[in-house]
Amino acid sequence: MIPFANARDYQSALFDVRLVSFPDLGHLPHEEDPARSLPPVRDFLLADRSGPITQP
Repeated sequence: MIPFANARDYQSALFDVRLVSFPDLGHLPHEEDPARSLPPVRDFLLADRSGPITQP
């Protein structure tokens, strides 16, 4: 398991990263609260990525 505090490391190493936190949910937010956890995933997947890709 990766500690949430390590998320900043991933953000600096990857491009097009979005960090979403659900402090009151556990390891399976998509099962615990799908109505709340699905919109950020859907928004990410449907985002317009037609522009140039920039590296961090």
